[in-house]
Amino acid sequence: MSDYMDYYIEWDCPECDETNYAGVNRTYLKHRGLPAISYDDSACQSFTCSECSVTSFTGDLELTTDA
Repeated sequence: MSDYMDYYIEWDCPECDETNYAGVNRTYLKHRGLPAISYDDSACQSFTCSECSVTSFTGDLELTTDA
């Protein structure tokens, strides 16, 4: 296995249902020999649809110790 993994982020636009791809993204992080993606990279993102130009957000997620 190489020292990195390239990947795309795929999502369907909630406005027009068009499938979109963001990338190419690259991770060098590994855990037990497998590629890992940082929580920061996946927790809070914005994406603009290539078809209708609507911007969507994944949310304002944060790590907390409160239950």
